[in-house]
Amino acid sequence: DVYVEPGYEAIDNYDGDLTSKVVVTGSVDTTKAGKYILTYSVIDSDGNTVNVTREITVENLAKVTGIKVSSRSTTSLTLTWTKQSGVTGYQVYRYDTTSKSFKLVKTITGADTNSYTASGLSAATAYKFKVRAYKTSGDSTYYGSNSDVIDAVTSPSQIKNVKISSRNATSLKLAWTKQSGVTGYQVYRYDSKSKGYKQIKTISGANTNSYTASGLSAATAYKFKVRAYKTAGGSTYYGTYSSVLDTVTAPLQVKNVRVSSRNTTSLKVTWTKQSRVTGYQIYQYNPTSKSYKLVKTVKGATANSYTASKLSAGTTYKFKVRAYKTAGNNSYYGSYSSILTTTTKPVTVNLTSVASNSSKSMTLKWKKAQASTGYQIQYSTSNKFSSSTTKNVTITNKNTVSKTVKGLVKGKKYFVKVRAFKTLSGTKYYGSWSNVKSVKVK
Repeated sequence: DVYVEPGYEAIDNYDGDLTSKVVVTGSVDTTKAGKYILTYSVIDSDGNTVNVTREITVENLAKVTGIKVSSRSTTSLTLTWTKQSGVTGYQVYRYDTTSKSFKLVKTITGADTNSYTASGLSAATAYKFKVRAYKTSGDSTYYGSNSDVIDAVTSPSQIKNVKISSRNATSLKLAWTKQSGVTGYQVYRYDSKSKGYKQIKTISGANTNSYTASGLSAATAYKFKVRAYKTAGGSTYYGTYSSVLDTVTAPLQVKNVRVSSRNTTSLKVTWTKQSRVTGYQIYQYNPTSKSYKLVKTVKGATANSYTASKLSAGTTYKFKVRAYKTAGNNSYYGSYSSILTTTTKPVTVNLTSVASNSSKSMTLKWKKAQASTGYQIQYSTSNKFSSSTTKNVTITNKNTVSKTVKGLVKGKKYFVKVRAFKTLSGTKYYGSWSNVKSVKVK
């Protein structure tokens, strides 16, 4: 071990401080017991020389043993060792990566003070230390052998900014601020059965600062926490857990959106209800802005219907629905349903007249129903329009407002009614029947 110079100074009445001009001759071999002489020489400006000697005695002090880390944090390491009797104290050295050598960081006075805390360190960083005992006798200091070098690692820092970067109904992607110097991260999820957190993933790599939890249930609350770890010398050291992240999965996509009832001015929209959701949002297409507008927020998982009112007869409307889940101060939304394209019923036709002006025929007239595709005529010899006596006539020109029906039975009384229909995607949607009129065929 290298001898550490305890210090000297040279002061002249005329020249002042000559310490920088002192020449030290001789050496001390701290590995061999014995007496060593060091000579300190200095010459002033008048050529006067002063020589002073110092006798160094090297004794065989015991080697420090039992060095270990008794506690650690992100910025400190506390070292302890087996204390020695009869010594004056200890010297602690830390390896300096810049000079690539050990530097004295602390001289401890007292044989019983067998610990040292190195502070101001960097998180998740490896350090090397060694310790030796010393004994002071008169002007001489004697040093024991250095302890074995201990490799020590500070703890990783606490994980910060754990958040959800993306979510859907069955998965949650967690992300956090990555740390330098760590080996990786551990992700924990709260288990409601055991009422404790269970490790679900160990991630290798300091830059892999995300994890996707999959196979989850929709619109369900989950809790996560994350910690960093550092592996060194066969041991693993852990940072403090992050703050707990309370979050929820998104609701499922709303399914089976349909119209359960309709009339000329309203449409009742229903869908398959979902469990665990807070409610639903209904959007209606606005042809003016060419975008969907929120028209209703329905609260309650079982409130799976909405009636759109004050609509126009025989008009096409588009709707879409999504579920939402509120947790804390935030709401989380499922995917929109498929778009429901539907229509209101056409207006009720006003049948103005029915007349039989020629043999075996009758002529109907009605007022045009706006926004309709066409009309359906029913005529029957029964005022109850029984199926066996009733026939239908379909008119596909919406501008047609009269029809002559031929091939009737002379002298028979016929009952007639008309209704409009609107065709959408191949399906006919009928308005209400008109008033019934009757005529006796000539």
